[in-house]
Amino acid sequence: MTRPHPPLARFAFGCLAAALALLALVLLGACDATFEGTVLRVGNEPFSMLVLRLDDGRDLALEGPLLAELERLQNRRARLAGELVEGGPPGAAARLVVGRIVE
Repeated sequence: MTRPHPPLARFAFGCLAAALALLALVLLGACDATFEGTVLRVGNEPFSMLVLRLDDGRDLALEGPLLAELERLQNRRARLAGELVEGGPPGAAARLVVGRIVE
């Protein structure tokens, strides 16, 4: 059994480290998108939902641990940061899992 050539091993390790760093940047960037719009409650009970209505008219269904605080922002403009998840409920373009309220 032959040992790998040291420069080749360093090159392979460097490529692996660069790939992992790039993956981390992509994942972190995807997890913290920022959206601005009006927080509204839409639909009829018991199927109503809290949404962020974007300026282009699309609704993002809001989810996550900050829902109680978001309820108090109804009918106000807000900028929210969180993870966008495709495939929202009926009436919404997607779901936004809110991680923080920017303003």
